[in-house]
Amino acid sequence: MIVYILIVLIAICWGTGGSMQKHGMASEFPKLGLRTLAKDWRKILRALLANKVWVGGFIVMGLGGALFVYSTSIGDISVIQPLTNINGVVAVLIGVLILKERIRSVEAAGVLLLIGGAIVVGFSSEASTAEAVNEGMLLVLTIATVLVLIIGFILFGMGSKLGGGGWASLIMAFIAGISFGLTNLFVKVLTESSKGGGDAMRISTEVLIEFLTAYHIYVLLIFLLVGSVAYQLACSHGRVAVVQPMTTVFSNVLPVAGGWLAFGEDMGVGKLAGIGIILVGTVMLMLGKPDGGGGGDPMPESEPGTGQDGEAK
Repeated sequence: MIVYILIVLIAICWGTGGSMQKHGMASEFPKLGLRTLAKDWRKILRALLANKVWVGGFIVMGLGGALFVYSTSIGDISVIQPLTNINGVVAVLIGVLILKERIRSVEAAGVLLLIGGAIVVGFSSEASTAEAVNEGMLLVLTIATVLVLIIGFILFGMGSKLGGGGWASLIMAFIAGISFGLTNLFVKVLTESSKGGGDAMRISTEVLIEFLTAYHIYVLLIFLLVGSVAYQLACSHGRVAVVQPMTTVFSNVLPVAGGWLAFGEDMGVGKLAGIGIILVGTVMLMLGKPDGGGGGDPMPESEPGTGQDGEAK
């Protein structure tokens, strides 16, 4: 019973925290672009740290992460991870009811399909039967992810040609999701190696040294950073009712593929069906012709330290 209470709390934290970060990011830097981010990232970071709503969202998201780690220590990850996707429902409700975002019927259906597909995938998952990770396949997945990220950032730079900020938000949410997904996959590699053949993760100086000397931890940190930046850009351009569910769902897809290819987990009918549902949901979000913020013409890229009214902060 305690696990399900934790799942509800995690979903509330992630849905609420993500919404707060979206509100803080969009109020400071609507339609933030890569050029501005690369040029003035220090100013941008200082402005965000001075934004109480954004900082509050960061803290709430962190609390959800801590609860997630604790819940996995007392419950089944194959049940916990998919159920936490209901944070997307929380984000949709906050976006529509509090942030007054407009969400079309086709987009609402797409969000529900994304969340439902992720839950189907999760409940179809089984514990890994592999004795060790397939490092070769892990490398292939990493390289493939890097290529997808490069294409994604190129498409983001072409946002105006694709129809404005709404498409940019979908692209960045997708990039954030797969980046977090690969991060989760490398977390699994590290936690599996720490078990030492047992059923539980060991915490010791030896394990810590093993973590710090393994390349996995540094790849993990790189993709965590990329995912975090992409999520903030998605929040800058899009609506939390769409960005949050899409990011969360795609963070689950890559670990499923990695579990199959790198850990030898079975890819059954349930997983394939769930992935198919997710793809249909994604197409429905695209059919919604997103406009980035609930209507109007695409806004020009913002400058650091300016809000939506264009006045200096």
